[in-house]
Amino acid sequence: MTVMQVFAITLGIGTLPALDLSREPAEPGTAQRPPAQHPA
Repeated sequence: MTVMQVFAITLGIGTLPALDLSREPAEPGTAQRPPAQHPA
């Protein structure tokens, strides 16, 4: 397997879920909520 084949597979694996998530409608009020506090 060449480097370009690995790159193409990796790009495809990451792109398809991102496209699916980008088409999901946002929940109302998302931008008005404060950021979540995570323990450091």
